[in-house]
Amino acid sequence: MGKNGNGVYIRVHRQSLVKAKRRLKELTSRRQGRNARQVMENVKVYIRGWIGYFYVADMKRILQSWNEWLRRRLRMYIWKQWKKPRTKV
Repeated sequence: MGKNGNGVYIRVHRQSLVKAKRRLKELTSRRQGRNARQVMENVKVYIRGWIGYFYVADMKRILQSWNEWLRRRLRMYIWKQWKKPRTKV
């Protein structure tokens, strides 16, 4: 529970956020050697389930920051798979 000027609101516990981010980090690990689309699908399934469980909570800013963080992780994942220098240019 949290409190602001508008009243009381529900929020996700800090430990749940840490566990979810740790799981996302495992899913986007660059040493898997899987197709990037398969990794994205696994991340999508996990996030959909996580949001379904915590849908009552107010977490707009959290999801926006996760979006930025996940996009960067997925870019790094794809970048790691490109082996030839001309592909990276």
